[in-house]
Amino acid sequence: MKNIIYFLAGLIFVSIGLFYFNWNRNRLNRLAFENLNLQVIGVVYKIDKVKGYNGFGVANLRVLKSNVKMYDPRSKNEYYYCMLKNDRAEIYDIHVRAMSLGDTIKIDTKKKVIFYVNEGRTEEGTIIVNTDDSFYNYIKKHHQKL
Repeated sequence: MKNIIYFLAGLIFVSIGLFYFNWNRNRLNRLAFENLNLQVIGVVYKIDKVKGYNGFGVANLRVLKSNVKMYDPRSKNEYYYCMLKNDRAEIYDIHVRAMSLGDTIKIDTKKKVIFYVNEGRTEEGTIIVNTDDSFYNYIKKHHQKL
């Protein structure tokens, strides 16, 4: 009987932890994406397939079409998905590892979706925000030169 009580207590503890983790991640994604409503199409001209950082990388795009011309969330958000300035964009995405130079990328933050060309076929993925502080330290040091 004692083992069952410990098991149930552990199960409740893990469930609460998972609920909090998902709630926090969803809250951060809402903060990053709901107010942005970005729709952008661009061509990849530079890729940094960073090691570590939960698989995230950095892709630089030459913007072909966008409903937003300037977007720099650094002063408002601790975690963010991208930056835009005129005809350039820098995205911080987990799908960067599958991208190649010259790929056409389409992002819709309202739907939280990214479309990209991978070996001649269009792939679709869900966009999320990285919450690893060391990743943002890396991109501040090596990127964000728009």
